[in-house]
Amino acid sequence: AAAAAAAAACKDIATAIRTASVLMGLRIAAKKCKIPEESVSFLVEIDQLRQAAEAIAPTSAGAVSMPRLRLVKASATNIAERFLSEETQYKLPVSKESAAAAYKTIQRTATLADDPDPLPGLDHGMLEALRGPFDEVEAALAPALAVLKEKNSSVNQVVRSKQNSDAPKHRVVVLGGGFAGAMTVFNLCNDPEERFHVTLIDPKNYWEDPTQQPMTLPDPGESVTQGRLANATVPFSKVVNKNGKHIAGLAMSISKTHVEVGSERTVIPFDTLVVNTGSAYNSNIKVVNPTLDYRYRQMKAEANVIKNSETILIIGGGLVGTEMTSNVATKYPEKKVIICQAGPYILPRVPEAHDKVTAFWESLGNVEVHLNERVIEFDDMLQEYKTDKGNTFNAGKVIRATGYKPNTDFLKDANTDPAIAAALDEKGFVKCDPNLRLHGSSNIYVSGDIVEDAYFGKTGVTRSGERFPERLAAVAGAHSYVVTNNIKRTITGETLASMDASRDPFGQPVEISLGLEKGLAVVHGDLAPLYVGMGFDFGVDNEEFVKYGCAISPNVPGLKDYISDLCAKATYIPEAHEGLRQFGAMDPKVLDPLAPPMPPPPGADGAGGGEADQAPADPAPEPTEEAKADVPEAAPAEAEE
Repeated sequence: AAAAAAAAACKDIATAIRTASVLMGLRIAAKKCKIPEESVSFLVEIDQLRQAAEAIAPTSAGAVSMPRLRLVKASATNIAERFLSEETQYKLPVSKESAAAAYKTIQRTATLADDPDPLPGLDHGMLEALRGPFDEVEAALAPALAVLKEKNSSVNQVVRSKQNSDAPKHRVVVLGGGFAGAMTVFNLCNDPEERFHVTLIDPKNYWEDPTQQPMTLPDPGESVTQGRLANATVPFSKVVNKNGKHIAGLAMSISKTHVEVGSERTVIPFDTLVVNTGSAYNSNIKVVNPTLDYRYRQMKAEANVIKNSETILIIGGGLVGTEMTSNVATKYPEKKVIICQAGPYILPRVPEAHDKVTAFWESLGNVEVHLNERVIEFDDMLQEYKTDKGNTFNAGKVIRATGYKPNTDFLKDANTDPAIAAALDEKGFVKCDPNLRLHGSSNIYVSGDIVEDAYFGKTGVTRSGERFPERLAAVAGAHSYVVTNNIKRTITGETLASMDASRDPFGQPVEISLGLEKGLAVVHGDLAPLYVGMGFDFGVDNEEFVKYGCAISPNVPGLKDYISDLCAKATYIPEAHEGLRQFGAMDPKVLDPLAPPMPPPPGADGAGGGEADQAPADPAPEPTEEAKADVPEAAPAEAEE
C-alpha cells in the first residue's frame, strides 16, 4: 500500500507538484538532471493560478466574471513579468520565441482587461497564453520525473553509511544544516580520532546566514559567487568531508533508531541523532531551495520587484521588520516604505529603541509608521491590504515580518515514535533536558531554533517588565558546543556539558542594521567593554549603553558583516571553527565541568569566577498574553532550515 501511494504521488507532473514532500523530491531530481530549479516553481505558480481561477463560480455564457478576470490578470502578468520577460533573472527551458509570444499576449490582454466594460474570454486568453511555456517546461522536466519515479519505487529502503575504515564508526545523523547543524557536522566530521560517520540531511546544498537577509534583499550582489549573498552562504560540500555525507531531502518522521526521509521514506539508521531543523518565516528570509544558483536568482527577482515598486509594505515592527524597513528605505530614498506594527512600539523588546529608530526613519523622510494597527485583509493579486483601522495600503511589494514557527511538523507524523512526539510543547518547540537531549531520549539531541524557550538567552527587561527568549546565532553556537561535547563524552563516559539560561544577567546582545551605514547596537553597559576588548568596537560612548542599553552606531553594519563572515568560515575552516567554539564555551549559559575556568564578566565580583561564584539569576516571569501581543517576532534566528 505504501509503495502504491508513493508511486501514485508522482505519476505525472501535475500530481507531483501538489504534494509538498513530492514537490521537494521533484526539485532535488531537477537539480540532479541539471534542470533549473525555477522550472518547478514556474509550473507550481501556473497550476495554483489555474486552481484559483477554477474555484471562482462560472458565469453564464458570454458574461464576464470580474473577480475571476482580476485574479487572472494580476497573477498572469506577475508570472509573465518575473519568468518570461526579457529582464527576467530566471532560466526556464523555454524558447525565446515562445516566452516572447506569451509575454506579449498577456500584456496586450491585460490592457484590454482594464476597459470599464471588458470583453468576455480575456481571462481564458491569458491562461491559454501560459499554456505553451507550461508545456515546454513540463516536457523538459520529464527526466527529473523519471528520477523521482525510480526513487519512489523503493519505499522504506535502508541507506547504510559507507565507512572508510575497518572499525565501525558511531553513526550520527544531523537533521538540518543551519548554523548549529553545520557547526555540529563539521566538528564531528573532523574528530581527531575519526570516531564518527556523519550524515547531514537537508533539502538544500548550502548553508545560509538568514541574519544577513535584510541587508542582502535590496542588493544580493553581482553573481552567485560575488556579493552579499555569496558572502553569507557556504556549500555543504565544504562542510562535510570524507567522514560524512549530505543527503538532500526532508525528514518525514523519526524513531529511536532511524529517520525517514523524502516522500519515498528512505530509512537512515543512527546511533545518535541531532535534530536541528530550525524555523520558517512567512517571507523568503528562510527557504528550502535545493540549489544556491536558484536562491541567487530568486533574491535578484525579489530585489527587482522592490526596485520596480513605488510603495513597499512591511508588516511587523520587531527586529526583522525594523531591518527590512531601514534597508529598503535607505537603498531607495525615492520610494515610500510603510511599516505596520500591531503594538504601540517599534522593537518592543528593547525599551529605549523605539524613539531612536523612529527618529532615524523620520530623518529619512520616506518611512510611514503605523502603530497599534494590524493588516487583516490581504489581496496579493490586486496588491491591496486593509487594516483593522480602515486603512487600505496599495503596495507593489509586501514583506511579512510577523515572526516564525519551528519546523517540527515531522514530529507529528504518524510514523514518529509517540514518545518522541510527546516532547513537543504547546508552541511546537521541542522540550529537552539541560544536556540538550530530547525529553525522554538518551541518544537524540536538539539544537537551534526548535529548542524550547528555556535554553535561550533573553532580552533585557522590556516596557512590560518581562524578558523574552532570543533565538540568535550566538546561542545556536553554544548549543552546538554542548551537543558535540556530549556526543563525544557519552562514548568516553565523561561528565556532560549543559545549559542554564538563568545564568544570563546581562541579556542577549543584538546588532540591528538600519541600512548599510548605520545600525542599532543593543548591549548591556557592563558587557559592552568586554566586546570592545575582543575587537567588536561599537564606536559609541559606553555611557550611552549604560543609560539606554542601546545606541545608534555607524559601526553596526560592518560588525554584522564581520560576524556573518566569522560564522560562515567557522562551518568549514578549522581555525575559525575552533575560535567560534570558544565563544560558545564562554557563554555564561554553558556549564562545562571539563572546560578551563573562564574569567568573570565585567561587573561581577572581583574574586573567583568559578561556578560557585556565579549564582543563577532569578528566573524571568513568563510573558503575559498581553505582552506577547506587543511582541511580533524574535530575532531572525540562527540560520536553521
